[in-house]
Amino acid sequence: MHRRTFLAGFAGLFGGCTGFGADAEGTGSDPVTPAPVPSATETAGRDWERFEARACPTLDVRTDQTVCSHTQSETAPLTFTPSRPVVTLTGGSLASPLWFTLRWRGAGDLSVFTESWYLQRWTDGEWTSAATTPSSSQLVTLDPGGQFTWVLGVDSTERAVSVDAMLEPGSYAFAVQTIGAESRLHSECLALFDVVAGDR
Repeated sequence: MHRRTFLAGFAGLFGGCTGFGADAEGTGSDPVTPAPVPSATETAGRDWERFEARACPTLDVRTDQTVCSHTQSETAPLTFTPSRPVVTLTGGSLASPLWFTLRWRGAGDLSVFTESWYLQRWTDGEWTSAATTPSSSQLVTLDPGGQFTWVLGVDSTERAVSVDAMLEPGSYAFAVQTIGAESRLHSECLALFDVVAGDR
């Protein structure tokens, strides 16, 4: 894995998500049907099954394809996965960090907009912005077999890009974007997760 810097104008077009289309509101061709926000006691034993009824939304309609953590195949060339499906808030903060890992097994290199992530929350029947970063020209290039990681919450190891966001109980989608060197596919990668309040 090595870093490359592209022109800022190119990153301004593809990095981050500043313009959302109809699908971002759940009214386009990919309707979103999120499950009700669970309680902390409902999380045990449910694991990834909680996302089975949810569609894969497209938050940025400028992208060529959307890759979702809950609908992707384990053998897909590009996967994006949270370390667990549910996180718990304790005293307003995450009880433990949540990791998001992007893995690339396709042909050629994959350019990843690592600094231009965005976080959306399902609110009143649509996806709305919960946190974002300014568009950045900074890219990380992954060779086939490579991976990159982001972390939500305190990470003492500094092994990943830190995601700074204030969370409330609800359903969230963390997103990053990539471009394949050979395919030229511009992909939006989403990792869905739920936030629940801890026992009081």
